[in-house]
Formats: sequence, structure tokens, C-alpha cells
Amino acid sequence: MSTERVIVSTNNVRCYAWYAPLTCLAWKHVTGMLPTVICVGDGIDPVILAKIEEAGGDIIAIPDMPGYDAAGVAQLCRLYAFAERKCRDDYLMTTDIDAWPLAPHPFIPSGKAIDIYMTAWPVLPMGYIGAEAVVWRSFMKASGDTLVDAMRSDLQTIELGASKGFNADEGLVTRKIGDWLYPEKRGDVFGVVGRMQRDNRVRVVIRPGNEYATDRVWFNHWPEPPIGMTDAHLCSRNSHPTWAQLYGLLVHAGLPSAALAWARKYHDEVPSW
Repeated sequence: MSTERVIVSTNNVRCYAWYAPLTCLAWKHVTGMLPTVICVGDGIDPVILAKIEEAGGDIIAIPDMPGYDAAGVAQLCRLYAFAERKCRDDYLMTTDIDAWPLAPHPFIPSGKAIDIYMTAWPVLPMGYIGAEAVVWRSFMKASGDTLVDAMRSDLQTIELGASKGFNADEGLVTRKIGDWLYPEKRGDVFGVVGRMQRDNRVRVVIRPGNEYATDRVWFNHWPEPPIGMTDAHLCSRNSHPTWAQLYGLLVHAGLPSAALAWARKYHDEVPSW
């Protein structure tokens, strides 16, 4: 049987890299998936790297890509995990380093070619797209025996400047999936989501709400306790939650006492800034 992996990524920006071990802890215990963290560049604290593995995560290390914005590369690289040898037979679902599951059911593979869990939005979000690695390879149409090799060809077709690279991954994957499913509509990015909702080859679950899902804990929507919430997106560009808020999510998600104790120790011993 294939392993079900959740694919996240980070570079050396500490206020995001710090979440990685806790993100691994949450995905492992709530969903049973194998958290796989793509670590970009050499500057990530070795303590954090060790804690990722201690929390049950798996690491794929890739170098910085000279000439390309590191944050843009960290976003884009999640689309190419299928090329790594250890992932080639697995089910891969993408999300963000600061996204935590609060319930398992939205993330169970359906058996269809692609699983999408999203709000009503014109392009596909990185959280959440799931498919077997062989399907990822088919729609990404990228060659290469490693993640970096597979990513290189697309790096040349999109702009990853400090401002233009933001969300470039979402536009790219929407176009790639659309061209694969609907070759007669090639290049029609903004019609993809609607067509997918009517396509029995894929499962598309549209979450309640518009830009912000009402079943998600957000920086501007943080019910305590988060009853009825299915996941949490922890940060905005200018806002990070308190430890009390983070720990409350882990408790609500039902992590066992040993995992909660591990989380408390990590918070006490490893600074987030």
C-alpha cells in the first residue's frame, strides 16, 4: 500500500520554520498521514530539523536556487515532491507549513484521480490538493529524477521575484491540472474549478464561506473552543497566534497526552524568533 503524505515546505524564515515540528505533530496524530517537510536552503536551525524528525516528520532537503526568490521556491517546490524516490509510490497532499488539521475526515483520499478541498475561489489553493504521485507526474508534465530537476523547467516559465512570486504555485497548478483534464480548453485557467466540480473523475469539496472558509480557524476568525472547525491556518503576513491559542488547537484536535507534553517542551526549549 502507498503511504499517505502531507507535503509542506519552509525556508530559513524562522517565524515559519518554527511551526514545522508542531505541524508534523498535528498531521501525524490527527490524520495518520506522514508529514513531509521540504526544507529549502542551508539556513534552517539544526535544532528545528531534528525536532521535525522527532515529531514524526520526514525531510526532503533541497538547495537554494540562485537567481530565484527563496520564498517563491519554498512555495513552488511542493508541487514536485512526486519526483523524489521515496515519494513515487505514495499519495501526496499539499498544504502550508502553518496549516493544521482539526479533524481527519476532509483529508481521507477518495480514490478518485484528484482530491480538492477548497473555498469557492477561481484558482486551486495549495491547501488542499491530493493525488497519487503518478497522477501528479502526469499533470505536472515535469521530467527529472529529483524534486529539483522536475522543478527547473517550470522555474523558467514563471516569475518568482519577491513580490510577483506570491501564489505563483496556485496559478501554475491550476493551469497544469486544467490542461491535463481538459486539453480542449488548454490555457483557460479561470474555468478549471467550475469544470472540475462537474467532473466525476475528481472530488472537489467546496467549503462554506467565500475567501475565508467559515469552518477554518483563521487569524481573524478564532473561535475558542473551535467547535465544528476542520482545520486552522495559523498566520497572516503580520499576525501570529499566541502559544495559548496554538496549544488550545492541539488539545481540541485530540492529540494524546504524550504528544501534548512534547509540544509544551518544544515551545519551552526552542525560541520562535
